[in-house]
Amino acid sequence: MWFAVTPNKSTDNRNHFPYREEGTAVMSSSSKEMLVLPPVLGFIAWITTQVDWGCKIVLETGILDMLLHVYIVFATLSDTTTQDADLKEALRGACRLILVTLGQSFEHQRVVFNHPVCILWTGCYSPPLEYGGKDHIQDRCAAWRRVDRSYVIRRALTVYRGTLRNSEKDVADLCADIVEFTK
Repeated sequence: MWFAVTPNKSTDNRNHFPYREEGTAVMSSSSKEMLVLPPVLGFIAWITTQVDWGCKIVLETGILDMLLHVYIVFATLSDTTTQDADLKEALRGACRLILVTLGQSFEHQRVVFNHPVCILWTGCYSPPLEYGGKDHIQDRCAAWRRVDRSYVIRRALTVYRGTLRNSEKDVADLCADIVEFTK
């Protein structure tokens, strides 16, 4: 099973986002399992547009945290074959679709745009200027301080092992991450 809800036993107080329940979503990180997500994410995006309370329900289920996990794993997914590259781009597109549809809900924009996934995954989606900070690097460092420690460790290991793929184009973000992780 690639998705399960487990109790949140973390004592890390940095991870308090609105709409977050006591449990946290745990997802597998294998390429095959991550690449089956686009149709699921497309369905979730469809739900947000069908009923007035769709965005609220989707946010309450922890979709932004799920997208954050996808971001952490995304750079390590293979894109060596044309099929892998196409599937990886479909995953990015599905994540972007969810962020765009959630971001169109005026009632929930602050929650969506202030979540670390919107700050960290600039290659997927950038919030409107009125929600972006004046200093992207400081915002990025602050976002890393708000995420679960396991995500920071995974990102640091990805950088250390050199397993970042071609999707990691913004060297300034990578440098900011390295400096933040050494603090």
